[in-house]
Amino acid sequence: MRVTEKLRYTLPQQRLARLGTKRVEADEVVASGKRINRPSDDPLGALRVDRLNSSERQNVQYGRNADHADSVLRAADGALLEAVNLLDRAREIAIQGLNSSLTVQDANLLADEVLSIRDQLRTLANTRTENGRFVFGGFQTRVEPYDPAFAFQGDTNAQEVDVADQMRVAITPTGGAVFGDGTAATLDVFANLDRLQTEIRARNEVNMQTEFDLLVQGIEQVVKNQTDVGLRLQRVDAARAIHARLAERIPTDRALIEEADLPAAITEMARLENAFQASLASGARLINGSSLLDYLR
Repeated sequence: MRVTEKLRYTLPQQRLARLGTKRVEADEVVASGKRINRPSDDPLGALRVDRLNSSERQNVQYGRNADHADSVLRAADGALLEAVNLLDRAREIAIQGLNSSLTVQDANLLADEVLSIRDQLRTLANTRTENGRFVFGGFQTRVEPYDPAFAFQGDTNAQEVDVADQMRVAITPTGGAVFGDGTAATLDVFANLDRLQTEIRARNEVNMQTEFDLLVQGIEQVVKNQTDVGLRLQRVDAARAIHARLAERIPTDRALIEEADLPAAITEMARLENAFQASLASGARLINGSSLLDYLR
């Protein structure tokens, strides 16, 4: 049997090409530490890695959303805590105002303090987040919810964000729900305080009692929203715990799929190198020989 000129050149070249490709792939595995460097290495494994990468990106975005939600809700919570304290003081003043022995001077001092509380509440009602957006105006985050005349300028929406898969949280109270939205749906805290200070100055006990009862309703309105904000903060904290677990688990799951067994990969790389060098030597003998018998010597 004679080795044709074509076979003499093509057979070694084909074998060397196959071994060369495998050797490059083995080198890549050792260099990267990954057994999957392209989808063709393991189509199913590559698909699973791609899904994990997508989940990781989504988890990072949810984490950013949760951080934003936490910041806004804490701004709201702090403002509402101060508002409840101010309204409690207004309630104490109203009780003092109901004292029939109150002098005109004392009544005016108490009324002035109620006005001061009203003004401080407007500042709290116009609380902003760190990025300068208003918290209590619904979607109208660039406009003061309450103007200098205490009129509501926002809308009756609540801002919401997705903080985890299938977990959407309202990060602000409904616009106007805390201090009043100008409709009968809510109690206008500012109008109530304004009427209260007027009746204290007039020492009109009947009307003071009416405004006192409304003030109690106003406190309940603020406390209800404060409670809702607290519950939402708990949901955000739960979402952040989920993010932390996923941030730890996803890289581990991905590593189990795509990372190579380095000792085995190095052994395979050495085997392929030896096979390549042996094929290179035998190929040279075949090309230089004149027959198969020459090659087999």
